[in-house]
Amino acid sequence: MTEANTNSSINQNAPPKKEDQASVIEREGVFCPLDLTEHKNEGNEAKENGNTEQKLTEILENITVETSQLNEAINEESKIIGEVCLSLKEVLTKLHVSFNIPPEDVPIKKETKKAILDEDCRLTLFHGNSEKYAAFLAEYPPQTVMAVLWVVIPELAEAVTIYRKKMSARASFFEKIKKELKVAANSITGTSDMKSKLREKPIEDIEKEPTKA
Repeated sequence: MTEANTNSSINQNAPPKKEDQASVIEREGVFCPLDLTEHKNEGNEAKENGNTEQKLTEILENITVETSQLNEAINEESKIIGEVCLSLKEVLTKLHVSFNIPPEDVPIKKETKKAILDEDCRLTLFHGNSEKYAAFLAEYPPQTVMAVLWVVIPELAEAVTIYRKKMSARASFFEKIKKELKVAANSITGTSDMKSKLREKPIEDIEKEPTKA
């Protein structure tokens, strides 16, 4: 009797037993911090993924815009290079000049022994074993065209100056010839006019003219 009462008294005075996690989750209306924390982390991950996708979409859209503008720039560059080379061809043809381009200044992968830009604006590259390649300058890559122009333009300026002096000297020569021929023409024309006037006068009128002392 004493032992049973003692056990009963102990059971009554003992604190209530805590429910395990499974029983807490199964009960309706019970607040579970662990469960909400998991949902909260999932929400943050979804939000971060959404932000990442938005940023990637914006980057891809920017790449599309830049690519379109890049294509326009390449086409415009190609058009301008063609016009520049055609104008250069007209000048070179008029001056009848060609230029030796230092091979080391031509950005070509294959080793070049010699490079010449002729008056038709054709760039000829001489390689080893008598091998060569020639094409209109505008057909080469833009960096090659730029390198050639970098060499040619200063020398072309000197060629234009020399040609201008040559034209000035030739014009001076023609001007001198013109003056001499004009004097000769006036002399010949003046004598012919005088003879014509004398022929037109009657003989008696000529005889009546007073003789100069």
